Amino acid sequence: MSALRITSLVQSERFARQVKAINYTAPRVIAFLLAALALQQISAPVAQAGEPALPKLKTETQGAFERYLTLAEARNEGELRRGTHLMWVDGLPEEQRAEAYAALKRGEVKMRRLEILDSDKSILVPAE
Repeated sequence: MSALRITSLVQSERFARQVKAINYTAPRVIAFLLAALALQQISAPVAQAGEPALPKLKTETQGAFERYLTLAEARNEGELRRGTHLMWVDGLPEEQRAEAYAALKRGEVKMRRLEILDSDKSILVPAE
C-alpha cells in the first residue's frame, strides 16, 4: 500500500472519529456530505490518470477492422436466422456432437477457432 494511501486512510479514520464526536444529526449529515464531496474530488483525477490513451489507427487498419466486424455480424445473424447451430458443437456430425456434449457435461471446455473470411481469403490487417 502506498504512503499516500496510508496517509489518506489515517486522515479518513481521524476524520471519522471527529464526525462521531458531533452530537447533532444535521452537522453529521453536513460533515458526511462534505467528506463525500472531498473524496470525489480527490478520486476523479486518480481514476482518470490510470486510463491509457487510445492509439490512432491507420485508415487501412480501421477499414480492415470494420470489414471484419461487418462480416462477423453477418455470419452471426445468419446463424441466428436459421435457428440452428447456436453453439458450434451443434454443427458437428452426430457422433462427434454426442461426444462433445458428453465432454461439456463432464465440465470440459471445448473451443474451436473460427475464422472470418472475405471472399474465401483471410482479412489482411495492416500494422497500426
